[in-house]
Amino acid sequence: MTKKPIPVITSFGGVNASGRSSDHVGYQNTVFDSLSKKDQTKVLKDLAVMQGLIKPSGSSWSKDSEKIENLNDFLSQNSDQIRSNTMVRKLDRELYDPDGIILDQIKASAGGQLPTGFNPGSFYSSRQHARALQMTIFGMSDTLGQFGIKWSEIEEKVSPDQIAVFSGSAMGNLDHFGLGGMMQSRIKGSRSSSKNLAFGLIGMSADFINAYIL
Repeated sequence: MTKKPIPVITSFGGVNASGRSSDHVGYQNTVFDSLSKKDQTKVLKDLAVMQGLIKPSGSSWSKDSEKIENLNDFLSQNSDQIRSNTMVRKLDRELYDPDGIILDQIKASAGGQLPTGFNPGSFYSSRQHARALQMTIFGMSDTLGQFGIKWSEIEEKVSPDQIAVFSGSAMGNLDHFGLGGMMQSRIKGSRSSSKNLAFGLIGMSADFINAYIL
């Protein structure tokens, strides 16, 4: 009998409209009403941090620089607001299409978006990176953080040519830093940037993981 190595998922990360993938926060948000009170509080806390509604302040938490006396009570009282900033909801025009070039033509009004207030580019020097690329950097960093083993230990045992990254996206970055900016530039009477095409390439996310993270 031939022994074959079995692929094992050791870590995963990233974020979508329901929240972070790691720790199953996004999934738990989709089945929120079936969770225990303790798990609901965990989900609300994670989402509130992502949305910038609360921040750690020493050994406690604060909102708009004001100390929160009881975090659990705060999360419970603001549960509807926190969760309404996730899932499928009214499109953020200022973020996706402030000039209404696309939305006004296709009459789109709602869709799945990242949690309101969450900016993946704020965690590193994003330098005009397209939003999907920012999500890639956040997602991969989140994945490595959940791995349970220091990357330096893996480097000692695995050579670079034994590591591969696969990108399964169907379309490239479509915001104004990527293909969206290149396609809309003429309509807006402006010139496209030399970065628009490069950042719009489908393989850009995998390239960044290979070259700059791993």
